[in-house]
Amino acid sequence: MPNTQFSLMIAAFALTQFIAYLPGGWITDLIPVKYLIPVSLISTGLCGFWIATHPPFTSMLIIQAVQGITITLLFWDAMIKGTRMIGTAEEQGRMFGLLEGGRGLFAAIISFAASWMILNAYTRPGDKILIQPPVYNTFSVVIQGAGRFVENNNLILKDGHYEIDFEDLERKTSDPKVRILLVCNPANPVGRVWTREELTKMYEICEKNHTLIVSNEIHGDIVYAPHKHIPYFSLSDEVADHVVVMDSPSKIFNLACFYPAYVVIKNKALRDQYNAVYDNYHFDYNYIGIEALIAAYDKCEYYVDQQNEYFLKNINLVKNFIAENMPEVKVIEPEASYLLWIDFRAWNMTPFELVNLFTEAIFMRIILPEAVLRSSALHCDFLLRMY
Repeated sequence: MPNTQFSLMIAAFALTQFIAYLPGGWITDLIPVKYLIPVSLISTGLCGFWIATHPPFTSMLIIQAVQGITITLLFWDAMIKGTRMIGTAEEQGRMFGLLEGGRGLFAAIISFAASWMILNAYTRPGDKILIQPPVYNTFSVVIQGAGRFVENNNLILKDGHYEIDFEDLERKTSDPKVRILLVCNPANPVGRVWTREELTKMYEICEKNHTLIVSNEIHGDIVYAPHKHIPYFSLSDEVADHVVVMDSPSKIFNLACFYPAYVVIKNKALRDQYNAVYDNYHFDYNYIGIEALIAAYDKCEYYVDQQNEYFLKNINLVKNFIAENMPEVKVIEPEASYLLWIDFRAWNMTPFELVNLFTEAIFMRIILPEAVLRSSALHCDFLLRMY
């Protein structure tokens, strides 16, 4: 499918979706939720069956327009109202926290299929996978769900800056049960851009102890000057031959709904191991996602620069707000990512008290009205990840 046709399809979906937002609440007040949600799910599913018949381009435009209506007009406001009806006024924060947590968990399971296949390709149940907390909490979910054990190489917070504990890394990787070091490069949520020296030292320790490095580089395009993302493959041919890299355009280009993630494995033996697992489960390609990935990487470099500039303005906005209104709260200066890692230890609240406070505040739109803080974002005591 040419990029022009693909763009027109997305435009048809986006336009009808935008228009459908306006009367969505009115429709939800007129028609009971118990009717709207089933009609939405059935009609959206029928559109999917229509797509499976490989219809012509004109029909695809119609399908996209119809899905913009079935997904937004019939479903979105009905889902919000239905969630609100489940709980009392005092339980609204918990109800919407469960809603967002469930949506996030489902998305994580789908988007982390590559991680799950990597674990099955290079480890066995009972092996240990090393991660570097504070880190994306879904790493632990996927590792434990695959029957492996999580081992922590905790990052060290020093003068508002996170560093790798290399002595601990040496000690942990010397355990023969530790088979993989799962690196987040750049680090989510602490916003560190690992230097060439740090990446090289991690590789040297892991290579000496026969630990495979799997590098998740999904935030690599979202880096702020003067810092620069160093892909693991760029260190040397030797390093590239002993590293597995996962990446995706989903963060910088907001393409997560297309599931365009990919794995790059230069070493043939490692690649054959991965392909054996991949082929076992008969996964197919997301062809629209492939087109979106190609268009993003080939034609949208300008967008990356504009988006990063926009992210940085938002980061400064939040930092200024916190400095003026909550001076005791500290923001860890991000070198990368659109996330903020915020230190609330001065409030002397338990982790769950802190999460509940922000959940209730967001629902009532009292504090930080444009922020989205998820209960699943609690990575360690008294610090929160902010979207």
